[in-house]
Amino acid sequence: LSEAGIILLKRSDFSGILELVIKDMPSSFNIESFSVDKKGLLMNFSSSSLSDLDVFLNNLEKEAFFKKITLENLTLDEKAGSYKLALNIIFNE
Repeated sequence: LSEAGIILLKRSDFSGILELVIKDMPSSFNIESFSVDKKGLLMNFSSSSLSDLDVFLNNLEKEAFFKKITLENLTLDEKAGSYKLALNIIFNE
């Protein structure tokens, strides 16, 4: 783990971690909710594009700070014309 990663884990506000996640987030994504602690991050999104989801997940996987990224749930909201998804991101220790 890099020195920057260690510093991010020690922060109590987790702003740097959130910045890592949202820096490459496509404009089609809306954050519905999130929770974060020293072990990981759980985020719920909505998005109108599955291809944007694929690009976003591939970008997250390139971050050395994240140990494991799991797509916990993916559903289609036909009425809204969007996808609802939940990501569980585990940090490297």
